[in-house]
Amino acid sequence: MIDVVYKMKLNVGAIGYKNHAKKILEIFEKKKNIFISKIYYPKKINGINFTNNLNDLIECDIILILSPNYTHYKYLKFFKKKFKGYIFCEKPPVVSLNQLYNLNNNPKKTFFNFNLRHSKVFSILKEVIKKKKLGRIYHAYVSSSHLFGKNVSYKKSWRSKKRLNKLGLIENVGIHYIDLFSVLFDKPELILHSSNNLLKNTNAYDNCSVFIKYPKNLKLFMYLSYVTAFDFNIKLIGTNGIFEIYNNKAELFLGHKKNSFTKRYCKPPVSKSWKLSEEDIQENSLKESINYFLSVCTKKKNFPEKDFKNSIEINKLILNSKNIIN
Repeated sequence: MIDVVYKMKLNVGAIGYKNHAKKILEIFEKKKNIFISKIYYPKKINGINFTNNLNDLIECDIILILSPNYTHYKYLKFFKKKFKGYIFCEKPPVVSLNQLYNLNNNPKKTFFNFNLRHSKVFSILKEVIKKKKLGRIYHAYVSSSHLFGKNVSYKKSWRSKKRLNKLGLIENVGIHYIDLFSVLFDKPELILHSSNNLLKNTNAYDNCSVFIKYPKNLKLFMYLSYVTAFDFNIKLIGTNGIFEIYNNKAELFLGHKKNSFTKRYCKPPVSKSWKLSEEDIQENSLKESINYFLSVCTKKKNFPEKDFKNSIEINKLILNSKNIIN
């Protein structure tokens, strides 16, 4: 990954400071010619350029909305007419259909951070799909379980409270993969999920199984959890082979091989492999997404309107999804 140096100095204001917001701010702060001038936060924070007045951010070139999901709409609405610069907003855009129907920020200056679009995982998947070596792809599988629920910070956060996080994992984690497959294939036709709460002293959905139907008979199955043992796996199964990301590597299996003893078909040999690190899956996609955002801002260009539209459509599909078993 190449770190980008920006010739044009940009004045940045941010909303939010803790946890994931802090991680994003640290990436911005390391960029040359990027200056975090104000951070809006409800409580005073010593040692930073703190403000509790949103109007203090209006003169900035960029505003970062890094606050909890349920607050996004309030800030997007506030800056819609008053602010003429660029907005970087964490996903999801909003948390209700009513908010979505009333969301009309400038699509050319508003960026929703679906960072997996800028990941090495996306690049590899795109390469595999483009070359069509798997044949017709009918089945895809994603497993993402990372024990976030074991952290004390989770139980204290808004994510553990259903009144603040109504859809839970499908909105917080699943939205990334639903978006990723929508860019690679097409928009989903149906999303069903079975979400429940397993952790004591919390009530938000922390465990989730998802079924998604895409065009051309592609089915995506996802397992998402803050509770079960760590697992990260992406798998595509086609008529000519299998592609799998597991244990920090990606492998392409092609052909139809028979077991010499049983004469039955078995898993084909590895045709190609790619090395992946945990940073490629997590941190680097975030850094590359921010690099892309800043490259547009420094050149004073516009974001493609189709990206804004796609973000809104994915948001809408998830808000319309049905929890079939509770």
